[in-house]
Amino acid sequence: MRKYGFSTIELILSMMIFSLVVAGFYGVMQLSTAAGKSSLKDKVELQKNTRRAQMKLIDEISCAGEVVKPEIGSSAPFLVLVDKEGKISVYYQKEHTYKLEDNKTEVKGYKLFSVTKNPTTGAVSQEKEIVGNIKRLIFTTVSEGSVSVNLRLFSNKEETDLITQVTLKNYYAGEFIH
Repeated sequence: MRKYGFSTIELILSMMIFSLVVAGFYGVMQLSTAAGKSSLKDKVELQKNTRRAQMKLIDEISCAGEVVKPEIGSSAPFLVLVDKEGKISVYYQKEHTYKLEDNKTEVKGYKLFSVTKNPTTGAVSQEKEIVGNIKRLIFTTVSEGSVSVNLRLFSNKEETDLITQVTLKNYYAGEFIH
């Protein structure tokens, strides 16, 4: 007499094989989700740092009275400003080697620094770091009272661009004093 169906051993074996396939699929999904989370975390952190850098640059630059260098319509990796008291501020980049998160990989980048000189007393301020992790930074003078900043920042695996225009707060006020 012939029976149709599966024996208990066949059912157990098929359930074990199915369990192994599901467990393997679950493991692959966990790995890809973890990689996506770390990548997303890096992107969010880089965006936060970019926003901080933008706010810091706007705070630093906007208090000036006039853009001296680069000349109107031209671009340069440095910026020279004069404030309403006649103090000269110079923003410049220095090359810096960064170690990435794995502590093995080194990446060349830049840091932005500033120095201020008072021409009447000759006093020069201490060099001050403004922004780090710079891949590229270009200042373009739009007018005597406006600067465009083209900035590329990087982190471990990510890069982001920032282009912003800064209008000098004291430029228009200084125009009426003269």
